[in-house]
Amino acid sequence: MSSKEVRKSDIIIIGSGAVGNAAAYFLSSAGRSVTVLEKDTVGNGSSVRNGGQNKMNTRGEPELSLGMYGVTEIWPRLQKELDVDIEFRKTGGYRNALTDDEMENMQKFWPIAKKYGMHIEYMDGTELRKRVPQFSERIAGAAHCEEDTWSNPLKTTLGLYSKARALGAKYYDHEKAVSIETVKGRAKRVVTECGHIYEADKICITACFGSRALLNSVSLDVPFTHALCEIFVTEPVPRILDEIFIGSKGGYYGTQTIHGSIVMGGGSRIGAFQREGNHVEFTLTPDNVPSGIKGLTDLFPSLENIKIVRSWSGWHDRTPDDMCCIEAIDEIPGLYAACGFSGHGFGISAPVGKVLSELMLEQPLGADISKLKFNRFMPIDAFTGDDRKR
Repeated sequence: MSSKEVRKSDIIIIGSGAVGNAAAYFLSSAGRSVTVLEKDTVGNGSSVRNGGQNKMNTRGEPELSLGMYGVTEIWPRLQKELDVDIEFRKTGGYRNALTDDEMENMQKFWPIAKKYGMHIEYMDGTELRKRVPQFSERIAGAAHCEEDTWSNPLKTTLGLYSKARALGAKYYDHEKAVSIETVKGRAKRVVTECGHIYEADKICITACFGSRALLNSVSLDVPFTHALCEIFVTEPVPRILDEIFIGSKGGYYGTQTIHGSIVMGGGSRIGAFQREGNHVEFTLTPDNVPSGIKGLTDLFPSLENIKIVRSWSGWHDRTPDDMCCIEAIDEIPGLYAACGFSGHGFGISAPVGKVLSELMLEQPLGADISKLKFNRFMPIDAFTGDDRKR
């Protein structure tokens, strides 16, 4: 492709993670011609390297409608429609508390959960250990949420990619988008680092932290921070639990896969090596994996001699309120974006992709995203200087 040649389609999606691939799948299913631009290669980012969890219990309320849309409709649908088994399981999950104060704080979520039709059961440590005997005596109580789910990140991301391609979506690897160009006030073109130009009536940004620079190219901004997280996988062990497990303050999360390995991320507020005031997600030191391992064995003392198979680290695109941004951008017709997933985006990736497709197809939305707009961070309009009151 020459630098002057323009490739045209109905819709351009920037980023081929789980969100971008889900949007491409649903749009291609609706008969739209879709171009997907990826700065690296498909399946080489955080969408395939995460815990695979949809943690509904104590998720921020503005994201709960998306989460429930995924649990009740979108994830079960993908399990049936994709050509691979994405291992979707409605596992339920335990959010654990170490103190009575933590337990009391978790219970404040109950009225919100009830409003969204969620089912949460609170229990003390004794009842928790009746259900999962391996949980440590240090855990004072837990909240069990029926709506917590799990899917295989790699199979989901690549399954969506494969199905979208089969339906006609065109993917371009190593094609880093660097700017959005407008024509008569509408988003119209994407220019890549190689100088290639892609054109469409609708452009959707799903590029994680890279979304910020692309939004900057049209004078918009989202105040991301770039946070580092680490995760590890153990050898397979006999079955301990089917549910996902999470710390009450989010210091750790984990699951036991169907193969028996335990995937755990975020370190641990239980672990002896966790330094006070220095969350493991925001720095990477030689102490972090030992901290996570110590946290795992503090949670499950029977795993004291477990072996770690591998670990890895990656960046989160965090927003100030730890919730994502998703919308059709009013100031620039034809421009759509979903970003800022703050380390827990995979669980809502499929419903976000579906809602993006609904926005671009001008269909009724399956979830309420009204409180996930960018303007919650931008009280002053970048174009007029006036307060934004959309």
